[in-house]
Amino acid sequence: SDLLDVPADLGYLALFASTEADGRWLWSTAGTSASTVRLRRLRGVRLSGFSVIDDSAYFADDGDLWLSDGTERGTRLVKPAIYPTLLRRPAVLDGTLYFPAFGLARTDGTADGTYVLTESTTWLGSVPEIVTAGRRVFFTGTVDGLDLELWQTDGTRAGTGPVLDINPGSGPLGVPNSSSPHHLTALANRLLFFADDGVHGQEPWITDGSAEGTHLLRDIRAGAEGSLAWGSRDRWTLSLGPLALFVADSSGAGFE
Repeated sequence: SDLLDVPADLGYLALFASTEADGRWLWSTAGTSASTVRLRRLRGVRLSGFSVIDDSAYFADDGDLWLSDGTERGTRLVKPAIYPTLLRRPAVLDGTLYFPAFGLARTDGTADGTYVLTESTTWLGSVPEIVTAGRRVFFTGTVDGLDLELWQTDGTRAGTGPVLDINPGSGPLGVPNSSSPHHLTALANRLLFFADDGVHGQEPWITDGSAEGTHLLRDIRAGAEGSLAWGSRDRWTLSLGPLALFVADSSGAGFE
């Protein structure tokens, strides 16, 4: 058999999917042969990963959203045809999971509580960063599929939208400028992230979710080049309670 994705750790059980001679199956195990059981046959060709909340895992099968606690009885369909992309570092607020699905979507484990918050955010084939900080969920999204900026939501459609157009205006051919925020990291009730405002290059910014509470933290490397190389997309930012550690290049001599 071949694993379809990284197994999900449910604490007392592990959840995994594999390809067998008779099809693709979802399994659970407690680490022994006797405890390793098939839960259900999967219809889809591939799995989009697991998102674990409170010892249960969301997973997608052929565009449908499912939830499993590792038992056959506790494995159930949440919502059909929502086409989720699930993340191993899930963004959760008040027990609700936030995930990409042709826009940012949310689920509380019920069909009525599972829906897309905004369909105006597209990611051009890439997977967005989605992070919970304080009472908000922050994510990277685009306006009209072009301008990549920082967005936030309080869990409602009315409370979902861009935080600030950090890099306003347009470039050649009238294409809107993008600040391309990334390395989103919760820092207490605020969010630390890197962005390019068109003047300082890729530098650290801080936000509380409001436009007036969003600002450049420091121009570490003076000038338009920025302290973070554009190709450095690894998550080099680490939150340690009220502090954060990150990697930057202040002089062009290397990362520290």
